[in-house]
Amino acid sequence: MATTIATKEKRTSLTHRLIVLTGIVIIALNVIQLLFVTSNAKKDIIAEDLHMYENMMKGYSLSLQNALDGYFKELNGYVHADVMEEGDLESCYNWIMDPEHTDMRGDFDYVMLSGPDGQARTDLGGITNIIERGYFQDIMQRGKDRTIDDPVIGKTTGQPVVHITRALKDRNGRTFAMISGVLNVNTLTKEISQIKIGANGYGFLLASSGMVIAHQQTDFIMKKNFITDIDPKSKNADLIPVATAMTKGNSGEAWVTANGRKGKDLIVYTPVEGTPWSLGLAIPDNQIYDLVNNIRNLLMAFAIGITIALCFIIGFLLVRSLKPLSVVEGAITDIASGDADLTKRIDIDSSNEIGYVVKGFNAFAKKLQDIIGDVKSSKDDLMVAGEDMSSAAQDTASSITEIIANIESMHKQIEGQKGSVDQ
Repeated sequence: MATTIATKEKRTSLTHRLIVLTGIVIIALNVIQLLFVTSNAKKDIIAEDLHMYENMMKGYSLSLQNALDGYFKELNGYVHADVMEEGDLESCYNWIMDPEHTDMRGDFDYVMLSGPDGQARTDLGGITNIIERGYFQDIMQRGKDRTIDDPVIGKTTGQPVVHITRALKDRNGRTFAMISGVLNVNTLTKEISQIKIGANGYGFLLASSGMVIAHQQTDFIMKKNFITDIDPKSKNADLIPVATAMTKGNSGEAWVTANGRKGKDLIVYTPVEGTPWSLGLAIPDNQIYDLVNNIRNLLMAFAIGITIALCFIIGFLLVRSLKPLSVVEGAITDIASGDADLTKRIDIDSSNEIGYVVKGFNAFAKKLQDIIGDVKSSKDDLMVAGEDMSSAAQDTASSITEIIANIESMHKQIEGQKGSVDQ
């Protein structure tokens, strides 16, 4: 006995597949566009921002230079005093100690006078030896007219100070002594420490040794050296070559690992003219890329909206365009099952590919109907011929039966004659 196993084929939707494929293509194109736009935007924004930060840094550097020039000018009253031009060191000591002149110090914590031997006296009455100090050597040994040193811990106050120093010359133009205005570092670098660039950008100032002079993190000031106090194996080691370049008086920019957060900081730096210091600006990468991120988010939202809208529109058009195929499917299904009515036709007026498919189907159905009609006519003729043949066969059978009966009768007669002959 044969067993028939009926299996139902899983049905898939061409419309759904086309919509999904279209959505994937649109998303892929949007992703490529997004990557291209954001990449170019990042390059353009970095170039534009870098130029802006360089100008900003030059402005802060110039501001610091102007402040220093102002402090140097505050020493004019000392440098151009008649007693200084006489070149008598003892008279100069007595002059700066005069109470009438102590008010001239202005922003300085105190003023200090030193001769060629390095013995310095302050207008506070203190005495100290500064022969090993860099600012003393710049004036008295290297012949500079003015100088400013890296911050040091002052021997008189115990606070980090810088020395604004100028040469004292007699009437003959000979340097016989030097005058230093001692300034607290915080007074000088307060503006740098308060630099705010955007939400999280900041400024910092390094001494020629890499020591931090000004920084938004106050615990770094005069306690953190960006060259010697950073582990070369740590994640912040990329700051060392930047700090080294700064201490050498170079200008430039570099990306370094951010301190205390994920990401990078853009460091833009330049030397401060007339000083051994270098000014730097640190700007977080997320702050630089804020505009790019906003553009990217807008493009993503726009792309998602466009994708959904296009999928909806394309789906609607596909459903409408492919609807005649459902009619074709129904017609073919009707023909394949039930009474197989070949007289049915699909009435769709369309000049596209689907319309031609429908016209071809109608022509095929008509041709098939004609063939089946011819088969039915042949069948009827064959049935008539069969009936005629059946009648002829019956007549023939009757004749044969009659002949057989006659033969049997003759056989009996022959038998009877044989018996008579034998008798």
